[in-house]
Amino acid sequence: MQVSKIYKGRGLDHKDPFVALKADIATYSHLGEVIIVGDLNARTTSEQASILCYKDDCEPIWLTEGSNNQWEIISKDKGFNLFGEQLLILCGAFDLVICNGLTRWAKSSNFTCNTYNGASVVDYVICSHGLCEKMEEVLIGYQSWDLKSNHKPIYLCFSWTGKKQLESKIQRVQQNLPQGRILLTLKNCNTFKMMLERLFDKEEITIHSLHSHELTHLIQCALAKCKRE
Repeated sequence: MQVSKIYKGRGLDHKDPFVALKADIATYSHLGEVIIVGDLNARTTSEQASILCYKDDCEPIWLTEGSNNQWEIISKDKGFNLFGEQLLILCGAFDLVICNGLTRWAKSSNFTCNTYNGASVVDYVICSHGLCEKMEEVLIGYQSWDLKSNHKPIYLCFSWTGKKQLESKIQRVQQNLPQGRILLTLKNCNTFKMMLERLFDKEEITIHSLHSHELTHLIQCALAKCKRE
């Protein structure tokens, strides 16, 4: 696995803001699958990149009628800017999929950033087509764990094995679990995370102000919900 980190706060070329990112994608795309996660300051409304346009052996998958519903994006952000236009061009050039707002993941269309100017989607999950097929879930969190940040967390879940093999493995493990133990699967793991977030909201507290016994109680309440599923 190759990992690259890019941060460009100032001095961006507004005509080509992703020039450094393009260079990394060009390098790493030859080595395997590519995934990009981060704040790109781009607003693309509900536009999806057109990929596979330059392949001789297939149709552009975002332009065929049979695939429109499967890959349709519905975003809560109705804004569009220059960086968004450039991001769509970049994704099309490297056959990368914008995962935010795909209808297969109901909670991937939420706003990712809240500022005094309002809410927007500027944080993205973008990946190569093959990797997108292995992705089980994209979830935009309800609030940031970092009180200094305006950006919400993005949770990703991948399945590196076939879905049927994974379900079979989970079933075998569940049958052999000691009494009182809980196996956190994809479904109840998301429930666990959402329950914790709701409990934090309800109690109007942060993780930094909790005593250990209070944190234990919140975790037990969230796990009890998972056990009932």
